[in-house]
Amino acid sequence: ARRPFDPAAHGGKRTEYRAIRDFIIARNLEYRPKRILFDPWDATKISGELLEAKVPVVEFPQTMKGYAPASKELVEVLLPGGHLAHGGHPVLRWNARNLVFYTDNLGNRKPVKALSKGKIDGIQTVIMNIAQSMSTKDVVPAKTPSRYARGEGIRGA
Repeated sequence: ARRPFDPAAHGGKRTEYRAIRDFIIARNLEYRPKRILFDPWDATKISGELLEAKVPVVEFPQTMKGYAPASKELVEVLLPGGHLAHGGHPVLRWNARNLVFYTDNLGNRKPVKALSKGKIDGIQTVIMNIAQSMSTKDVVPAKTPSRYARGEGIRGA
């Protein structure tokens, strides 16, 4: 039987990384995504465990360069055009209401948790995935050994 992930299993007092890992592994087997993006902050252990379990995790840089094009797409195209279908999800709505962007002197923007009024993880994930969908180049999964580390070197090209 499929059991939903319950982030409040311990009253929200601690992060249950094992439950999160197991949930992601189960969904990976069920849906077979090409990649799952993650914020590298404090994710070394869980991202390594997910890679060992053959989950295609990819580090998403939490930088202006990483976020600016997708933030612009969200704010200037998707939201005004009514193109973001979220089914009225209450947590995503709450995250969106909490969202505050840092805007640089060139008008580029990125979400900033420290300036936001509460949790923004859901809407931040939406922006990360918009960025991924806008990318034309393929991404190398985090911690994938280089061709040199695999013994392929220049001659293996």
